[in-house]
Formats: sequence, C-alpha cells, structure tokens
Amino acid sequence: MTEITQQNQHNSNTADLVDKAKQYLVPNYAQQPIVLDKGDGIQVVDVDGNNYVDFASGIAVTSLGHNHPALKAALIEASENIWHVSNVYYQSASIELAEQLAKLFDYPVQAFFCNSGGEANEAAIKVARRYHWLRAGSPAGAAKQHEIVSFRGGFHGRTLTTVTATAQPKYHEGFHPMPSGFVYADYNDCSQQNLDIITECTAAVILEGIQGEGGVRAANPEFIAAVQRKCQQTGALLIFDEIQTGICRTGQWFSYQHFTDVVPDIITTAKALGGGMPIGAMLAKPEVAEALSVGSHGSTFGGNPIACSVATAVIKTMHDINACEKVAVIEQIVKDRLTAINSKLDIFSEVRGMGAMIGAELKPAYAGKASEIVKIAAQRQLLVLVAGPDVLRLQFPLIISVEDLSAGLDLLEKVLENFVQAN
Repeated sequence: MTEITQQNQHNSNTADLVDKAKQYLVPNYAQQPIVLDKGDGIQVVDVDGNNYVDFASGIAVTSLGHNHPALKAALIEASENIWHVSNVYYQSASIELAEQLAKLFDYPVQAFFCNSGGEANEAAIKVARRYHWLRAGSPAGAAKQHEIVSFRGGFHGRTLTTVTATAQPKYHEGFHPMPSGFVYADYNDCSQQNLDIITECTAAVILEGIQGEGGVRAANPEFIAAVQRKCQQTGALLIFDEIQTGICRTGQWFSYQHFTDVVPDIITTAKALGGGMPIGAMLAKPEVAEALSVGSHGSTFGGNPIACSVATAVIKTMHDINACEKVAVIEQIVKDRLTAINSKLDIFSEVRGMGAMIGAELKPAYAGKASEIVKIAAQRQLLVLVAGPDVLRLQFPLIISVEDLSAGLDLLEKVLENFVQAN
C-alpha cells in the first residue's frame, strides 16, 4: 500500500470547490469536506493531493478498487465502438452481460437492465404486480394479489415506490401520501403472527439477505426458509434485493446462496455490478419475466453498451481473482481484529456481518456517534461508513491484500482510540 502522506486537507482548492458545491448542488447529502479527484486500487486522492485508504468502496460499488486495468480496458474498447443504442434494436454488449449473469444461477433467469438499484427494485415490484394481474385474467384495476411485503430496517431505493417499500419512517418524511399496497413485517421474526402478514393478497415479498442501511444485520436461515414456505403457500413471489450484497460481497455471488434450497423468483442487483459504472439489473425466472411484455416497462439508458461491457468485465475479473474465496479471508481477518480492538477499547456491543460487509455496533455509551468516527477517520485519511447512527460500516475492496488490509486496520484502530479519548 502506498504510504499515506499527511497533508493539510483544507487548502484553497478544497475550500473553493466546497463553496461552489454549496452554491450549485442540492443539499441532500451530508458530505465530508473532501473533494476526491483520483483513485488507484484501494486508495483515492483528493484535489489537494491527500491519499485516503478506501474502506467504503463507494458503498459497496468499487469492489475491484479504483482504476482497475481490466475494467479500464473494457471501458476504452467499448467507447471506441458505440455509446448508445435505442431499445428498438438489439446490441451485443447487453446480450453478453445477460448471458454471463444467467450463468451465476442454478436455474434459468432473464435480465432487464437499468441504471441503478432503485430502478431495478422498481422493475421487480412492477413485474410482480403485473404477473399476478395477468394470471387473474387482466381485469380492470388491481389484481387481488397486489400487496408488497417488506421488512422493517430494510432499504430498497429512493424512488417514491421503492422508498415506500423501505420500511423506515425517516425516509418517508415529507413525501406523503405514499403509494398504497405496501405492508411491513419484522425482519428475522419467525412468529406465526409476523408470517401471517404474507397473505393471498401478497404479490411479492422483498427482502435483503443482509440489511445494509438497517445496521448490517444478516437474516437467520430459519427466517428465510419460513418466508419462502409462506410465499409458496400463498403464491407470492420472492424477491431478493442484492443491490448491496451481490457480486461476491458476502462470499457468494449473491447472498441468497448462503441459504439452503432458496430459489428467489426475482433478484435485483446493481452497485458492484458496474464497478463504478451506473448499471442495475432485475433478473427473473422466465415465467415471471414474460409479464413485462412489449410496452409494459422500459429504460432509455438501460443496457447501455459501455456500462454492460464494463459489467461483463467485472464478472470475468471476479472469477479470475476467485473473489468469493478472497472474501472469506477478509471476513476472518477483520472480525478477529475488531474483536481484539474491542477487548482493548470496549467500544462495540457487537461485530457482525458477512464477507466483506461488516458492521460494528457502538455500545450505549457512544449511542448516536457513529458519524463522529467517520469524521475522525477522514481526518486520518481513512474512508469508512455508517449504517444508522450507532453502527460503523466497513465495505472493503475485494482486491485488497492481507498486508494492505492489516495496515488499514492499524489506521482504524488509531481512529477508534482517538474517538474513545474524545468521548
């Protein structure tokens, strides 16, 4: 890992650009006063030349690090061919990507491409409702099976529909009235009362194998099995939201593959799929996918040739580096190290997560202060995330070496020492 050079992070370049950002950008993000400019491997560089170790991966997007040569080569080659094709015509890049994605499954799937995770989940909800509408004989209005069941603590996007599916009131504030037909249940609750929320009126159940924004909470195998049984009993479709957990992040290509005999009807993915290029995908069993007949849904930029070419390179590179095996090593090293840090600092009540998606929940004495750790880390040139006010979230580049991982964790330990001393 390139040595971290400590520099003044707030010279005129940063200050001027932050001032312009406040003038010209909508203020919907709580951004650190850092202007990132370049990236290489597991590090990024700001406009003032300061290097940062990236333990955030752009919120699980840059899983192959920054400026990866295979992705760069795919981008350059694709850019010399064709940039955009109307969906009135076929183009080879999207066909190739769809084929490579299908090979990751043990059963047939068909792909719909879009530009983001929110759009992929929007498509999943639309296809689920239309599937039941068609099965009911296409009557006027909604079919009986039209409700979407999601789980408290989940996160499914920022469109009005997907934010409604996100069963967290803080994301609904100011946007009422919300779309109808959404019902909420409790995550990891196998009680009959909770499962009975899934009924003959349920079109689909959408869930995450690990709730990312909800605090990095993994699903229990018995919960997943119970939900799938209930879906089978009622005819509801099972949607796995793999936006954040997909493409090897958890040690499998998709998190649902950690659970025995689980066969989702629909899977959505994005983030790491493009390695930094904006792309999302909804993958559905053919009998479900056919509900999106001609004219029922679309995306102007969905299946963009350049984005699809890079995404295909992402999948190939993940195979080449045996990413799922690497993730298991990352998980063990990180959990062991965080446990050792905790034995010294007594800062965490729990360290949890799966693969290269780790959450560390702060003890009650530090409640609500996870964002303070992010600020201290940035000052020490380390990028980390939060998952709610009490959980430190770490999402490592999957290309990281054991040596660089250990060095980055040394930095994190110093950050946590500073945080404890300050509190």
